[in-house]
Amino acid sequence: MHQIPTENMEEEADRFAAEFLMPSRDISPDLDSITFTNLARLKSYWKVSMAALIVRANDMGKITQRQYRTLFEQMNKNGYRMNEPIPIPVEEPALLKEDY
Repeated sequence: MHQIPTENMEEEADRFAAEFLMPSRDISPDLDSITFTNLARLKSYWKVSMAALIVRANDMGKITQRQYRTLFEQMNKNGYRMNEPIPIPVEEPALLKEDY
């Protein structure tokens, strides 16, 4: 995307990835009521981490800074920052499988 490195490259890459994986138009209704229980359900549907969903909700203005901090505090308290519940299944290619 960038021909010349910039100060904001990483932030821009993060925003691009978030929009690619969780398009704002599509995910917006899902982020209207973020609860810890909802995050686990959304993780399974969107195939992204609970942390990514919290960050996306914050970036889209769906939660307050206080909610953002509280959700991450809950994640830390429950040990989910290092090991989230409900693993995301590894995707297997449907059309092409290579044997090594």
